[in-house]
Amino acid sequence: MKPFTLKSVLLVSFMLSQMLLIAQNQSKKSRVELKDGSLLNGVIIEDTDYHIILVIETRDTLTIGYKNIAGIDQNRQWHQRTKAEHDYDGLFVELSLNQYIHNDAPFDLSVTVGKRLNKKTSIGVQARFRRHDEFVGAIYITPDFGYGGAYLRQYWLEKKARFFTDATLGYSVSTNSGTQCCTIRSDYNGGVQASLGGGVQFATNGPLSLIVKGGVTYSETSGEIVTIDNPVTTFESTYSKEYLIPHVGFGIEF
Repeated sequence: MKPFTLKSVLLVSFMLSQMLLIAQNQSKKSRVELKDGSLLNGVIIEDTDYHIILVIETRDTLTIGYKNIAGIDQNRQWHQRTKAEHDYDGLFVELSLNQYIHNDAPFDLSVTVGKRLNKKTSIGVQARFRRHDEFVGAIYITPDFGYGGAYLRQYWLEKKARFFTDATLGYSVSTNSGTQCCTIRSDYNGGVQASLGGGVQFATNGPLSLIVKGGVTYSETSGEIVTIDNPVTTFESTYSKEYLIPHVGFGIEF
């Protein structure tokens, strides 16, 4: 083959490949309509359950959460957003029930309110109602505690099932000081509570997500026990107990 002919073939091949590449890029272009009515044109280079990454015509890269997207027009086909709206940003509220693995079988209900600083870190405050059975003398009595503390959660995977670790630190105050049963009266003080745990959070197609977790809680309880055997005999003692208790729990977040 003559050099001129070879050069012509190579030139034509290069032009065809460029035309094909342009056509492919054009076919990948999408029109993204946001819920505020604005339109964005570009190429989607990443599409997850929670967001898309769009390269617009100015070559800027934008990350857009699904909850802000009304729909996407891609290859002349309109797609409503049906994936999870819960992209883990902004404010959140979590309701949980925790069961402690202990002979005295304490449990608590917790409410956590906070803010997601970013897709991996959330902070907030937590309030609990906590019951803990105490063995006094020959019977069980059940003091109840109110709890308030700080909360931190760190996510590890940005998937529909997101693994995390979380921690709390706070103080509990007895809500039924002066419990009286039979001949025993017990006055309870509060104590430090700290917990460390981990679990997995499952996103749904709506704003709710389900949480399953486990961990360990440190708890300190102190108080006074007054035992009255008869009208003339009274025994008083003080106590301080520390617990390191494994726990499991589940909850919902929205």
